[in-house]
Amino acid sequence: MRYYSVIAFAFAWFLGAWFLGGLASSAVAQLPAPELNALNVLGAQIGQPPATLDGAIGNQLAGAKPVYSQAGLAAPSTPLDTQPGMYQLRAMSDLGLSNSRNFWISADPWVVLTANETENNAAAIALGTRYQDECPERGFNYYRIQFDTDQTILLQCYAYSLDSRARLVLSIKNPDGNTVATVDSSNEHDPKLIFQAKAKTPYIVSVHDHLFRGGPEYRYALQVTSPTSLNIGDADPTALVTHWRQLAQSNANLQQGTAALPSTFEDWHPRIALLRAPGDVNPVVHDESIAPNRTPMRATLPAIVAGRFDKNDDVDLIDVECEANTDVVAEVVSQRAGQQTDSALIVYRIENLGQPNEKSTKLAENDDFPATGNAEMRFGIKDSYLSFRATEKSVYRFAVRDQQRTNRDRIRPTYALEIRTARPGFVLASHFAYPIREPEQTRATSSTISTFGARMLSVHALRFDGFAAPIELQVNGLPPDILGGAGVLAIDQNHTVLNLWNSSAIAASAPNTVHPLSVVGTAKIGEQTLSGTATPLEIRWNSSDTYRSPIGKLSHPLSIAKSSLSSCPVSVELGALGEMPMDPIAIDAVRGQPIKIPVRIARRPGGESPVTVRLHHTATKTTAAEIKLEPNVADGTLDVQIPKDAPLGEYLFGTLCEVLVTVPNPDPMAAEKSLKHTLQIPSSNVRLRIGDAPQ
Repeated sequence: MRYYSVIAFAFAWFLGAWFLGGLASSAVAQLPAPELNALNVLGAQIGQPPATLDGAIGNQLAGAKPVYSQAGLAAPSTPLDTQPGMYQLRAMSDLGLSNSRNFWISADPWVVLTANETENNAAAIALGTRYQDECPERGFNYYRIQFDTDQTILLQCYAYSLDSRARLVLSIKNPDGNTVATVDSSNEHDPKLIFQAKAKTPYIVSVHDHLFRGGPEYRYALQVTSPTSLNIGDADPTALVTHWRQLAQSNANLQQGTAALPSTFEDWHPRIALLRAPGDVNPVVHDESIAPNRTPMRATLPAIVAGRFDKNDDVDLIDVECEANTDVVAEVVSQRAGQQTDSALIVYRIENLGQPNEKSTKLAENDDFPATGNAEMRFGIKDSYLSFRATEKSVYRFAVRDQQRTNRDRIRPTYALEIRTARPGFVLASHFAYPIREPEQTRATSSTISTFGARMLSVHALRFDGFAAPIELQVNGLPPDILGGAGVLAIDQNHTVLNLWNSSAIAASAPNTVHPLSVVGTAKIGEQTLSGTATPLEIRWNSSDTYRSPIGKLSHPLSIAKSSLSSCPVSVELGALGEMPMDPIAIDAVRGQPIKIPVRIARRPGGESPVTVRLHHTATKTTAAEIKLEPNVADGTLDVQIPKDAPLGEYLFGTLCEVLVTVPNPDPMAAEKSLKHTLQIPSSNVRLRIGDAPQ
């Protein structure tokens, strides 16, 4: 009885969480803008008519046209008679530009399959063709394929890579009905199954979504190829270092808007935005032949060691001699380059090396990278990273292992371990955030800004090797009537929000135009100036519907579009009560003393309701009680508390304002000619300079 009670409680909790989550996400909205959630066609062959938005799942798509891009939106292209690759398809209308969906253009034909939900109706598939299918709710799709004796085949499903929510299980059965191989996907990887047929006979392949979902948001592609090797892990480990360098260069090209997206998204996760190129060192391969004796491999600082995790308990040891008073860093790159790994790293100081009285002292250990991101964008870097000071000249031993348990006889993931002296620096990533009070409910959204409206641009930083300096931020490419876009990441911050707002005081730029943007950060270390451009990302939902955990994808480009049809009924300005400045004004504050920040509300037709103003982002420990401005009130004041232990420095200060507005219904056929939305509206920014009280 207790067992059934637990099941009933779990099911009730799931239903409650799903229902409340649905209420929370529908309780607020942004002004009408195209939102593209799913496509009925995931890809096409070169020379075929491109996909249309007919049957696309989303909001405000009436009259929208598809726009394809690989390297910028300045000249939207259609993928007819062009290069194969991964395109980003968006919807464009008078309401602006939608979020993107990945769309795969190939030289191979595509076949859309249906009515194959029983083994008797299994669809025939063959090598060299890509298939599209849709997950049935609480069911399986079946495929029949003929192999030759001892033929090696690679079955791959693409769901995560094509923005689908499906989390797939891929299996193959022999003619006797016995399952001979199976693999499932994760939140970040599509299933890949390698198999060697034992007889010339038909096999049955099955695919299902183990979260029991179905519908257009759960489409996937299936491909069968014939690899040269049975083991995926047979590649030279140094190839990962080459791939690392290529990813870093492609990342730089993507930041500048000059690179097309890769032909496959298998390795392209948002984590590579937090990847920088390795040092100019030739990699060496970890010698597995000495592993049985637990004899460490010797390397010279700086070093890049490429190795393989051959089994679940495999531990690779590398000895490096370091001089006294040297700051040393060890960084693993594996998961960020697409490997299914979760590395762990330990460093020891070795005394009396090779002697009977040899002694090792643990100095540092690390499982995952330091926490990066926030509830709006989860990076989840499982690569290891540690730093330490070599206080004396000695041999230091690095032990690296993989904590993820996998089938090592088929997949032997590789890693690269860079051991270097400290090289302080940073990398940036940026994305548009959905304007919502609870950031964990952030969802895929348009990059459109309405007339008099505002948008939030989140910027994340990953700091390397003890880098501790403020990073000045600047958004380049904004049209003249879009203000803001300047800010700072303080020494103790890895995330901030740049608010962009559309000014009514400046002549408007042409509507329905797309403006590619770039976020540039600069910092100084002594006399050295460092700079970097943020890699563009885009929010998308996690493939799991059982919890609200937004994740991201690489995007090209980071751009903003102006709508000609929507006008925001309310604008909120902070700071001096006057025209909004081109850059955020600065306000001085003293630790332990409160300050007052003026708030001004500009109302237009449809914005006659009370406005609640809440602190959204600022310095750590700084607080401000929310205020409510009634319909007949335009000005207010935020009472900001600066505690005595508040961090010193300059911070970006902003608010998120909640108001019930009435806007025209963009659907001309609708009976209701107006809609009521509870909007979360970003304010303008101010800079908050926190200092000490004079003595």
